[in-house]
Amino acid sequence: MSQGVNGFGPYFNVAPGTYPVRYTAIDNCNNQTVCNTTVKVKDCKLPTPYCKAGIVVELMVVDPPMVVVWAVDLNDNSFDNCPGTLKLSFSADVNDISHTYYCEDIGQQPVQIWVTDAAGNQDYC
Repeated sequence: MSQGVNGFGPYFNVAPGTYPVRYTAIDNCNNQTVCNTTVKVKDCKLPTPYCKAGIVVELMVVDPPMVVVWAVDLNDNSFDNCPGTLKLSFSADVNDISHTYYCEDIGQQPVQIWVTDAAGNQDYC
């Protein structure tokens, strides 16, 4: 929403932030009063996570045999309603971005992929 917008709205594509609002009320005798306030727009909608399923990885031939899996590699086009970079992690901790698997982890390993938007909203799949 830009400065100087008149009318009753609705207003679309308003970025998060605090905006000044001026209300003017006029009666049939042309008496008027003005009220100034602010409106705070917040991003409260969770991002929409999509995960790849059934991923198969092989252990690398190193000592000890292992493989590193990154949360971003399991993302399948997650998105958000507001602009900004999405952070992908294996937990609510946005720094938990990789897991290392060893021989003792052979077999199915269920994981959660957490998606965090620029406002800090999170959801997972």
